[in-house]
Amino acid sequence: MVCHDGSKSSCDALTETFGSLMKDHDTLAVSHVFNLEKEKYLKFDLKRDYIRGTCETQCISLGDRYFYAETEHDPKHDSTNNVKSLLNDIAIERKIDIQVVGFHGRKGPK
Repeated sequence: MVCHDGSKSSCDALTETFGSLMKDHDTLAVSHVFNLEKEKYLKFDLKRDYIRGTCETQCISLGDRYFYAETEHDPKHDSTNNVKSLLNDIAIERKIDIQVVGFHGRKGPK
């Protein structure tokens, strides 16, 4: 599963996973956690519809070996779940073996 937030690092992680880490029988999941409040001011290439569209375009050749999972994170209503725990929940639900993330996200190195 590639955790994707639209950053260059997550785009690179998807490209690297799709291009060289996958075997012929592997399934690729891309997961994205979004916040509707942030959608109002994010740059276009960081919005969930754009991220989903570019991932689906890049992975179309995988057919049914590809799926996209997204979930909303609303810190006002659910302060117990952070983005990391939501991504882990997706991985557990889908029985994911490996999660791939970029070196850093939209906010830079951590």
